[in-house]
Amino acid sequence: MSIRFVLQGILLTIPISVVLLISFDHLRLPTPGVGIVVSVLLFVVGGGQCFIPTPRYRGLAVGLMTGWAILSIVSAGVSTGFTRFLV
Repeated sequence: MSIRFVLQGILLTIPISVVLLISFDHLRLPTPGVGIVVSVLLFVVGGGQCFIPTPRYRGLAVGLMTGWAILSIVSAGVSTGFTRFLV
């Protein structure tokens, strides 16, 4: 697994989360759906890529899942839609 691809996955998490949050707010969709979509998208895509036997995809997968966790901790769940479960 390449560290470069892990870092790319972590950095890719931020724009993915921001785009999904803005689009959900703009479309006025139910608020719990935001956290579910962001979580499922990053973890299903990341988990699926773990089974591809190349270092590039495995590194990107680990980076996506790690980036989601770091973003959730740093932003207290605001950027990943976790706080919307509580509202």
